[in-house]
Amino acid sequence: MFTYVIDNKTPNLGSIPVQIDIILRPRSKKLMDIDNCIKPILDAVQDAGVIDDDVQVAKVSIERGLIQKGGGCVVMIVPMSQDVNLAPIS
Repeated sequence: MFTYVIDNKTPNLGSIPVQIDIILRPRSKKLMDIDNCIKPILDAVQDAGVIDDDVQVAKVSIERGLIQKGGGCVVMIVPMSQDVNLAPIS
């Protein structure tokens, strides 16, 4: 992901709340547990410098897409309104 971010001059969104939509492209018809894919993808988005911290992710959607040789995923990151409440529930 880091190479894609650099090559495509993806901006750093800083610490604003974001929505992340993920389409998984499995390498085979074998069913996969898609919820196990969320954290590594969010960590990669943070490590690539697109967001400051994955705690700012306010909404995530994930779906299984078409099979792709070698597998992969499509990640779309959408800035959200600054008034989204990211405060912990007490």
